[in-house]
Amino acid sequence: MEEISPLSFRDPAGTVFVKGNRIFRQLTEEGITTWDALKTSPFFKTYVEKGWVIPTWDTSQQTKPTLEHERIPFFSYPYEWPFVYLKEAALLCLEMLLDLLSQGFILKDATPFNFQFKSGKPILIDVLSIEKKASGDPWAGYHQFCEGFLNPLLLASYKRIPHQEWLRGSPSGISSRHLSSLMNGLTVLKKGIFTHVKMKAYFEERFGGVANLTRDDIQAAQFPTLGIIKNIQKLQSLIKGLTYRPARKSTWENYEDASSYAADALNKKKHFVAEMLSQWKGALAWDVGCNEGSYSILASKYFGQVVSMDRDDQIINNLVVKLRQAPLGNILPLVMDWANPTPGMGWANQELKSIFERQKPDVVLYLAFLHHMAVQSNVPLSLQIDLLSKTTSNLIIEFIDPTDAMFKQLMRNQKKDLSGYNAKAFENLLQKNFKIVKQEPLNSTRTIYAAVKNTNE
Repeated sequence: MEEISPLSFRDPAGTVFVKGNRIFRQLTEEGITTWDALKTSPFFKTYVEKGWVIPTWDTSQQTKPTLEHERIPFFSYPYEWPFVYLKEAALLCLEMLLDLLSQGFILKDATPFNFQFKSGKPILIDVLSIEKKASGDPWAGYHQFCEGFLNPLLLASYKRIPHQEWLRGSPSGISSRHLSSLMNGLTVLKKGIFTHVKMKAYFEERFGGVANLTRDDIQAAQFPTLGIIKNIQKLQSLIKGLTYRPARKSTWENYEDASSYAADALNKKKHFVAEMLSQWKGALAWDVGCNEGSYSILASKYFGQVVSMDRDDQIINNLVVKLRQAPLGNILPLVMDWANPTPGMGWANQELKSIFERQKPDVVLYLAFLHHMAVQSNVPLSLQIDLLSKTTSNLIIEFIDPTDAMFKQLMRNQKKDLSGYNAKAFENLLQKNFKIVKQEPLNSTRTIYAAVKNTNE
């Protein structure tokens, strides 16, 4: 059975469809012309070998020109990426552009949605966005690059405002006019602001926005190839120098070191998790509320892909750095608020899939997280268990009693009715949807459970 990808309906070059576990793209006349030039180019094979471009094969039949693309282990979006991922994808886009220009080609699009992360590195998935450059043509993707890549990075680096929530509210990016209104005072003197934000905002205001510009307008305002190259090189220098430091230190940084586990309890927990993961080996594991990622790393030994989720962007950035030192490429850290997870968005709320619509995990790790959702986000146990039952068939979950020291710390200065939050209520709710196959007390206030979804569900 074929499933048309809702993400590709805007693409004049072809339609992406899924068949089983395989990804195909049926080409239009425009797509055929682009692919013919691309497959005979001297660089395409090199780009695939370097990991810049998704491996692609021509599987055309006589009447249906078709490509097959290698499947990405787990699809993610720029509004879920940590700062370092958005920065790395931007730099790959620019590096590829420079190389393409030297060979008479260009990237017609420069949106971060054309990139994914594979083995911890950015990769271009829209191969047909590479096309031959006509003499005198500008880099039409500059506006798209600024809104989708540059402006979110500048917002995070110069104003210490995380880009994720803004991009989720506006997936097409941050307009220069909006960003310009935030970049006042001494910020105007920071690198890149006058050229790529203030002047661009003025230009858009004067001409009524990019949508109202004619091709002649753009060519008059942009540059010949040498000018495009110089602009890209300046963008490279600017973005390489950008760093992100949150406005305040993360509450949960070094949480694992400060947690109330004694060495014996911690060893019990790690052994329990490892034993169950080794039994449930599979393609995909989710680590919800991953914090510093210790259990994501453990899961990576048994699962082809691990998605690590935490709403704290600083924690996720730190995890990326930690994984690069290992290195571990099959862990994908994402900024994700489980109390407000990524919904379906775009046209008919189907163009960009919700976190639950992409690929069902074989197992979910929900460790020392249940009480955070109950206390900080006011999500009852019943709703948490219900969502987990709709998400996975295998679950490793930890219950922390209200008498636990870290639980009491969460409850400081809060008045909440937690009469329904207790071990008996938790086990009753869990067993409505799951069968508990193993449980083990870690200490007097913490118990860990392995559960399999009931077959009658």
